[in-house]
Amino acid sequence: MFKWLARMFFSFYSYITRLCSLYTSIKRVLTSSVCSNSDIKDVTLCHWLRAVLLSFCCHNAGREGQQGLACIAKILNMYVAGNIIEERPCKGQDSCPCDGHYQYNTNVIYNKTGCLVARYRKAHLYEKELLRLDKPPTQEYVYFDTEYGRFGTEICFDITFKQPGVDLVEKYGIDHLVFPTYWPNDLGFLFANMVQWSSGWARRMGVNFLAANVHNMSRYSYGSAISSPNAVLNSTYITGPSAGTLLTADLDIPCAPKQKMLVQHDLPHNEVTNFQDQITTSVYQVVKLAGFLFNTTVLTGEKGLLEVTSEQLLCQLSFERSTTNETFLLAAYSGPSLFSTHIEVCLLQKCLNPDPSSCNNRDNEWSRTSFPKLILRGRFRHNYVLPSITGSFYQYTEIDWDFHHVKDRNYIISKDKTTPMLTVSMLGVW
Repeated sequence: MFKWLARMFFSFYSYITRLCSLYTSIKRVLTSSVCSNSDIKDVTLCHWLRAVLLSFCCHNAGREGQQGLACIAKILNMYVAGNIIEERPCKGQDSCPCDGHYQYNTNVIYNKTGCLVARYRKAHLYEKELLRLDKPPTQEYVYFDTEYGRFGTEICFDITFKQPGVDLVEKYGIDHLVFPTYWPNDLGFLFANMVQWSSGWARRMGVNFLAANVHNMSRYSYGSAISSPNAVLNSTYITGPSAGTLLTADLDIPCAPKQKMLVQHDLPHNEVTNFQDQITTSVYQVVKLAGFLFNTTVLTGEKGLLEVTSEQLLCQLSFERSTTNETFLLAAYSGPSLFSTHIEVCLLQKCLNPDPSSCNNRDNEWSRTSFPKLILRGRFRHNYVLPSITGSFYQYTEIDWDFHHVKDRNYIISKDKTTPMLTVSMLGVW
């Protein structure tokens, strides 16, 4: 009886294995004749068949997670990116750890045939990673070509450094950046939430930015996005419990991103004629925001032209607002940071109450103040300035605004006259 059951089991297993192989051959036929058919019954059948094949073919991947990723990529005919802890033997090497293995924070990418086409090891380790993981001996620049353009990849804290991200755009001409992360959020700048970072980076670098973040409420880690050089195309920002969100968007392939970064964008002359470049000697209130001492000035009245400076950084704001019942600060910071030798920040920040110390409170999530006119101008020493705008309750996708980079002058011009604003910022990093 046992032998009979064993033969039946192995026969069934062999049948499923053959079915998996057969599916690869008939996949194109299925996709064209069934999946693209408008009949709901046929589409449901196709989806059911794919689900069955995934279940049988990938179930036996076991603890080898990469086998599962490769299987999913092959059966669903798609590119799959995953973030893993990679262990590499190193016995006999001078710098080898005592356990005989290097451990890296690694991205792996599989193509439509289930083949590994790219592997990137994180270069800039953060906090506890420094105690547990190893840094690759040389900076890696990893990209892969597809029918959808050229993709580059990096991991989490890497994005706060010029390498590899900026070089992937300027030297290797990527069209899209794949970016898995575990990102703790803050307001306004620096560790601003990942939707802000992805939007600012995509606009400045002229590429699409695909950010997938871990959702962890205890570490204030939430927010994923698909951002283009012109807008946040899709995003999620759930501060409560969440089982996860799948984001999709239709992306254009940016045209010649390397050349786009060198273009000096023309400005509407009538929008900026009121700004002057001389720095005044006004006395500003110093406020601590996110651990940094900012020079600040409070917005007064329904409209005005304000400026604030820090070292050689000049931040200016021309505005009209819907109400004066809420407190906003215009703030400037130029100095050292956690991840760069020097940063520059121009920041418009809504506060919880008239006390400036409330401006960086994590409960500061909503606003009732819209800006029919808003132009934030910054004169930076840094060439790479990342812009961002956040609406009330972390709204991004519906806000219409432009970013202009002209030599050392950078401009955020909001065209949204009705959305209540929470923060507007420009961060100069390199």
